[in-house]
Amino acid sequence: MTYGEMKVLVVGSMAFVMGSDDETSTAAGKTTSGHYTWTDVFIKRRGRWQAVASQMTLASSGT
Repeated sequence: MTYGEMKVLVVGSMAFVMGSDDETSTAAGKTTSGHYTWTDVFIKRRGRWQAVASQMTLASSGT
């Protein structure tokens, strides 16, 4: 896996992390790969950051 640039936005006790990566995986003998964009959401609870949501999308190949 290769990560692209990540951006972090902190708003009060919430943080949003947005980024992208290139992944290759194999399942049931089939290899797939792609460029993905994603967003993770964190909330600060009792002094610790906890992940509360995550979303990932396969980016369009443009074809």
